[in-house]
Amino acid sequence: MKVMVSAIIPVVPSRDVAESLRFYQAYLGFTEPFSWGENPVEYGGLGQDGLRLHFYHEPNTQIGQNYAVRRQVDEA
Repeated sequence: MKVMVSAIIPVVPSRDVAESLRFYQAYLGFTEPFSWGENPVEYGGLGQDGLRLHFYHEPNTQIGQNYAVRRQVDEA
């Protein structure tokens, strides 16, 4: 039986998950935020136009190292 993939969700390290969620909402128009954990938020995500993006808390991550997230749009 063939398994149908319904979504691929990038999970990106973040030094501050709550701040990452705020940034993606305020500047990139993402909606439907959720988060787990407090002080610090350990995991969270949001979406836009069918795209989902998740973050996990990693205080020692080097920003932009060993991962990338690319968002393609029809018009700019």
